[in-house]
Amino acid sequence: MVSRRRFVKMGGTMAAAGLMAAGPLGGNFLKVIAGERASAFSKDGFKSLIGKQFNVHDVVTGEKGRLKLVEVKEIANPLDKNMGIDRDSYSVLFENVRGNELGQSNYRFDNDEFGDIDLLMVPVTKDAGYHEILFNNFVT
Repeated sequence: MVSRRRFVKMGGTMAAAGLMAAGPLGGNFLKVIAGERASAFSKDGFKSLIGKQFNVHDVVTGEKGRLKLVEVKEIANPLDKNMGIDRDSYSVLFENVRGNELGQSNYRFDNDEFGDIDLLMVPVTKDAGYHEILFNNFVT
């Protein structure tokens, strides 16, 4: 288990490194998200991959796993309209195929149709069964 302080420190370091590094998730990150691969990272893009398996790799510890995408669910934000916020929020739920324990961390997700991306994933069940990623895509 990673302490909260270490996790926050790792996340900040990874975010800074990702923004400075070259590659699809580094210097070209905004281009990738806003450009040619944007649809893959959308709610509908994830919905098209329900039932597909992803290899995951903890970018800090090296821990590996295999997950199956089982659900994409819209999240309502009822106060957004009153505050003038326009965003598309959804959760992506994965089932742990191998059953090995994957903790909360940043994982590199890889799928033949999807490509690869680093995302923060958290377990949502006490056993190693299900993990979730939350997205808040602001509409411009």
